[in-house]
Amino acid sequence: MSTLLSPLTDLIFKRIFGDARNADILTDLLLSILDLPEDDYAGLEFEDTHLKPEIEGGKLVILDVKVKTKAGTILDIEIQVCRATAMRARILFYSSKLITDQMGESDNYTKIKPVILIVIADFNLLPEELKYHNVYRLLNEDSHKLFSRLLEIHIIELKKLPKEGDGSELGNWMRFMKMCEEQDITILREANPMIQKAYGVLRKLSADEELRLQVDAREKALRDYYSLVSDRDDAFAERDAVKAERDAVKAERDAVKAERDAVKAELEKAMALMRAMGMTDEQISQASQK
Repeated sequence: MSTLLSPLTDLIFKRIFGDARNADILTDLLLSILDLPEDDYAGLEFEDTHLKPEIEGGKLVILDVKVKTKAGTILDIEIQVCRATAMRARILFYSSKLITDQMGESDNYTKIKPVILIVIADFNLLPEELKYHNVYRLLNEDSHKLFSRLLEIHIIELKKLPKEGDGSELGNWMRFMKMCEEQDITILREANPMIQKAYGVLRKLSADEELRLQVDAREKALRDYYSLVSDRDDAFAERDAVKAERDAVKAERDAVKAERDAVKAELEKAMALMRAMGMTDEQISQASQK
């Protein structure tokens, strides 16, 4: 078991679930996650995972697995093993790109098809939620009526999955993703022929030495990237803390100055009143010292 590559590695995930030859494996996984008619998965279209930038030099988005259903719904499955900066904003950005990429300059808005984004995270992305599978849609906050079916987001957090699973098809697939104990994998394979097939693909991929080298290089690059991002974020946090302390000192200094100016204004107002009463400067000075 230790020699097998992890299905959570994006390169491996794409080879198992993003290959049109394994459409039946992907379909079984999707059936365990989504509430779509089974017939909608007939003839899944595997699409380019590169989303074009809105402007030249803009951000290029590369997805893990992107497919279109029979009804035209766009499905995107993302594997996230490390907590990236602003994950929620990133998820919304990906979702919006999947919508806007459907439109050409002369297209009508009625052309837009629903987008479903599935994120499988190997960390706790939603600390406020207890379930490991959470679904988000555009709803009215009070009536809970659906505003539009054009966007749906599924977040699956592997850290919240019960160790023994929950007996569901989704739970079994997620246990496969985590590559639990060998005896448990055997049980999962016996319970679901598609997990058995995915396991066979995984074993074949794991025997490819060139692919293993690519995976090692990819994982090292990701570790280095997230380390740099973490260092950068720490530096930004320290800079922000220093700035906040400096701003606090400035605010206190400004408050003291404002109080001093207020006292000075009151004093000048009082002196002007005394002069209006006919008092001499000497009398005003004596009154001020009392």
